[in-house]
Amino acid sequence: MFCDEMVNMSLDLNLDTTLNEIVDAVMSS
Repeated sequence: MFCDEMVNMSLDLNLDTTLNEIVDAVMSS
């Protein structure tokens, strides 16, 4: 369970980072 939770957390963080990068790219263009 602990490993699964860590994987889910890192997936959520990666998704948030990707979305933020996309938003930054759109806003700056």
